[in-house]
Amino acid sequence: MGIICPLGAELGFWLSELTNGTVSLGLIAEKPILDYYFFTWTIFLVFYFALFCSFYVGTEYSDGTLRNKVTVGHSRKEVYLSNFITNTVAGFVFYSAYLLLTICIGFLMLGGFQIFEKGEVVVYVLCVYGIMAALASLYTLIGMLVSNKAIATVICVCMALVLFLVPIFQTGNLQWEQYFPDDWNVNGIDYAAGEVNPYYIGGIRRLLSLFFLDFLPGGPLVQFYNFSYLYNYGTHAYALHPFIILMGIVFFVIVPMLVGMRLFKRRELK
Repeated sequence: MGIICPLGAELGFWLSELTNGTVSLGLIAEKPILDYYFFTWTIFLVFYFALFCSFYVGTEYSDGTLRNKVTVGHSRKEVYLSNFITNTVAGFVFYSAYLLLTICIGFLMLGGFQIFEKGEVVVYVLCVYGIMAALASLYTLIGMLVSNKAIATVICVCMALVLFLVPIFQTGNLQWEQYFPDDWNVNGIDYAAGEVNPYYIGGIRRLLSLFFLDFLPGGPLVQFYNFSYLYNYGTHAYALHPFIILMGIVFFVIVPMLVGMRLFKRRELK
């Protein structure tokens, strides 16, 4: 993914130029820049990560490794934390590989950043590492409580889908403006320019939606995935506030870990 994303962007632009815009591979027609594609495909790492965590912990169950660790004297807390740490390190390795390839190929094909400041890039990269740790905590919770590898895998993948579908739904709703900028037809109903938009979300609901768009682990990754669209169309519905992202990371690392350790302590290991 780290190679394909910037390479595909440049290829899409080259084909668009070659065919006078007839073929663009669905990518942005103008000259692609690194900012649009640097974080884009991190969203797909999360699904592969869900498969890894569930298979890894599931293998511990199926091989009897977890039971043996407890039998020889390791505490349930140590066993749980060791799996969480292993999954977290694996997530860091996955993202580091993606990051290294994206930097090398991206700078070679697309040049440097034009929108993000260097400080922003560093902060957002650290946020993604934190999100991988939060996801490791969630996936470890499922993997340690569900001994069946297949069922744990399905639950982890479904959890990953929910973590992304909710922000995608929020992003779509938040893009509506309070008044229609020009004539629109929505669901068969005509609206004139300047009319109040009935689909606009305001007040407390808007503040909460913007907060959870950053707070949920999938929210920042969905915004990174849609960054080129949001930036080009001047949509400022997205937030990307590092402090709120950090709050979400801390919450989704600590709470699932504490809940998981408590439930795993009571679990019967057959």
